[in-house]
Amino acid sequence: MGLRSTDGIVLAAEKRTVSKLLAPSKTSEKTATLDDHLVCLLAGLTSDANILIQNIRVACQQYIYQYQQPMPIEQAVKSVCNYKQSYTQFGGLRPFGVAFLFAGWDENYGFQLYQSDPSGNYSGWKATVIGQNNQAGKSILKNDYKEEEVLTATIATTTTLTTSSSSSSSSPSLSPPQYFIVIVIVIITVIVTANTSTSYFSPGHDPEQPEAGCEDPAENHGQRDPKPGAH
Repeated sequence: MGLRSTDGIVLAAEKRTVSKLLAPSKTSEKTATLDDHLVCLLAGLTSDANILIQNIRVACQQYIYQYQQPMPIEQAVKSVCNYKQSYTQFGGLRPFGVAFLFAGWDENYGFQLYQSDPSGNYSGWKATVIGQNNQAGKSILKNDYKEEEVLTATIATTTTLTTSSSSSSSSPSLSPPQYFIVIVIVIITVIVTANTSTSYFSPGHDPEQPEAGCEDPAENHGQRDPKPGAH
């Protein structure tokens, strides 16, 4: 689930407990960071998603290397969707069985939320749901989503909607805490990027000055005058 607010984007992913015998995952399989200004949620085959995530990460880094600035959000989404669509054109290939929610920020259009399906189509959304039971989630969003909400209010709305949609389809054999974990992702890196105008340094950090507690590298690599009598 993804909801866009006036000052950020909130993403929530459901984590199901398929069996009590499975060891808990150490990392989230439904979320991924693509670049400093772009993240995604996924629904479908994780193995297929890993290939596409790697593809878009490489595209973002190539763009930075070539143009010295972050890749625009829609251009990044379009690049991976073109790759997905190419797998629907030729015999002997199957489409990637995964849908994505992309969320990010750029200088052109600010905060953006895009949905992409396995066919390679993508579209921009204010709020949407992917995965199982997505139609019920979208029906709830139509009634409860408020476009002008601030980020804190959107987080509360996301938690409520995720709980409502999950409880309506939860398995009776599993208690709600085991059935889902709400992962609220306030896009911190995106907000920092927005506040610093694509600066890759943290606010208040001067890249020209050495950090506190660190010596100037020039003083440790032959730049000091040698001591008298030293050979």
